[in-house]
Amino acid sequence: MRRPIPLPENDNGTPEDHLVAATIALHKAVKVLDDPAKVIADALAVPHKPITI
Repeated sequence: MRRPIPLPENDNGTPEDHLVAATIALHKAVKVLDDPAKVIADALAVPHKPITI
């Protein structure tokens, strides 16, 4: 998985910078959908198997 690119104007390498970049990227990706809330809800409703190492 690629790490999100931090925003250059306020990037001091903190996890918050990466969270902001990921949130903005997610917003840009779902704003073109007809019903973004339904897409996200459907994705979260899918049962996931726990990862075992």
